Amino acid sequence: MQDPEIAKTWADLGPVTRMARDFLFDEYLEETRGYEIDGLIHVSATSAPRAYLAEAPWIEGVLDATGLPAGIVGAVEPTLGERELEADLETQAISPRLRGVRVLAGLDPDSRVAERLCAWLAERRLVFDLVARPSEAEAFRRLLDRHPTLEVVLEHAGWPEGTDAAASATWRRAIAALAENPNVSCKLSGLGMATHSLAGDVVRQWIDGVLDVFGTSRIMFGSNFPVDAMYGTFAQLMEGIDEALAGLGSEERNAVLSSNARRVYRLPEKGS
Repeated sequence: MQDPEIAKTWADLGPVTRMARDFLFDEYLEETRGYEIDGLIHVSATSAPRAYLAEAPWIEGVLDATGLPAGIVGAVEPTLGERELEADLETQAISPRLRGVRVLAGLDPDSRVAERLCAWLAERRLVFDLVARPSEAEAFRRLLDRHPTLEVVLEHAGWPEGTDAAASATWRRAIAALAENPNVSCKLSGLGMATHSLAGDVVRQWIDGVLDVFGTSRIMFGSNFPVDAMYGTFAQLMEGIDEALAGLGSEERNAVLSSNARRVYRLPEKGS
């Protein structure tokens, strides 16, 4: 991402060279200064093939040093054969912190790989962190219907593919369809990637859309930092979230910001 030519691959996100920096726990603490962090979920975002295998033990050390309740959402390469797929999953499952798996790109919801991944996760009571853009939502809805016991977290508010009226309407239909499955929760994160802003008046309609179909019991906050740091500071992100959640009671607000994620990803209370 430090190479401007390579960075063009992610041009729809904006100038990603701004994201090309070390971002470890010290940087995270600096970014979130003034906010209480009572738990962490690390979601693998490696882009090199099977780099998640090397990432896993390194991340364990990083999370050990934080002293916070923490979980890991690993990854898997969707082009692998079923035997290699399961081997990679089992290697990551050695960690007692593994809470789920995300496939960032390339997963065909009608493939044998998708079926085996969902079955493997359901068997182990692990979470499927679902990357499904609005145009893919119907196919993924059918996949999830075939795995009724699988716990699912829809990534990045359903990944809006545009901010115009037509894109917004398509997105609303997509998340409403996925929300019909009672095992699907939605991660309130990553909206900056679509809006290129963290301002409350910009992201409010998207947050309201998620609240409308999932309710406060199936929504969880995610920072998406350092990616969303391209569009503002953590404080600006939280100001927008606070504005959107202003009408909620304290219990509902705590559910969105903390307890729902702790329940779904099975994190203990801080200090326990």
